[in-house]
Amino acid sequence: MRTILTAMMHTEFTNVFSTKKFSELPFDEKEQLVEETLRQLKELREMTLGTKTAETIWKERVDYNISFYEKLKAQLENSLNVC
Repeated sequence: MRTILTAMMHTEFTNVFSTKKFSELPFDEKEQLVEETLRQLKELREMTLGTKTAETIWKERVDYNISFYEKLKAQLENSLNVC
């Protein structure tokens, strides 16, 4: 499952990350990347799988990633107040 999620996200953002590290991106591109990633993760969370167990595990793992990106989004928003 991690491989599917990683592959899907990697394909979407290859152009952004092939030239710059996240820390080197302009602020607006960081925000855009985080928003797009959250949107995709929320779509992926609703994917139908073959068994209830698979769906439970899938949702737990996607939720973990959603949580990470929501925290990153909050950190970016907070950095506006600091500057």
